[in-house]
Amino acid sequence: MARDSNLAVSTIAPIARDGRTKSGAVDDNPAITAELVGRLFGLSAPGTSEVIESRSGGFVVVRLDNIASPAIPDLSEIRDLATQSWRADRVRDRVEEIAAKITDRAKRGDQLEALAREFGGRFERTPAFDRTGDGATVPLPLIAPLFEAKPGDIVEQPVAAGVSVAKLVQIETADLNDPARDELTATIRGQLANDLVAQLANALREEIEVNIDQDALEATFLPQ
Repeated sequence: MARDSNLAVSTIAPIARDGRTKSGAVDDNPAITAELVGRLFGLSAPGTSEVIESRSGGFVVVRLDNIASPAIPDLSEIRDLATQSWRADRVRDRVEEIAAKITDRAKRGDQLEALAREFGGRFERTPAFDRTGDGATVPLPLIAPLFEAKPGDIVEQPVAAGVSVAKLVQIETADLNDPARDELTATIRGQLANDLVAQLANALREEIEVNIDQDALEATFLPQ
């Protein structure tokens, strides 16, 4: 299917959940993202993922051929790593404890700016941003919970650097006449069509074992 569609194909060497290869080094292939590795570990062998869309507008489909048994390292090889992990766990527990205190006091009326000063955190008032994160200065994992909140709600969310606590101040109504809305609609429509075509092609190949006319399939389902 990839050859028929003139897509790039690459093979990933055995890789662990943290993105490391058998040698212990991190694979420097830019296509191997955390999301791709997460999807890979959610598959059964043999198995194929759904379309994974990138922020740049491209997409990837991953096939898992087999699962290698994990190697059990010698204690001497992981002593330093285990120590660092233990310390990181203690720091994370402390951060989560402080975040819980900030969240509780913010819900009781304390200002986040004052709480950030008290607990040594960083405070910022962000500009407006949309669901895609365009214009956002906050960590991406915080965006979805904020769009589920109501004005005045306090949101606590684990992020890569620790834990973020935010307050939704106001909701701005989207401008339905914004030209970017039409562009976004076209982009989403194209992405959905790509996803459907890929899933249909995979289902036909794996379940029915038919030969697929890729050009005809794309001409039928993809936007012209």
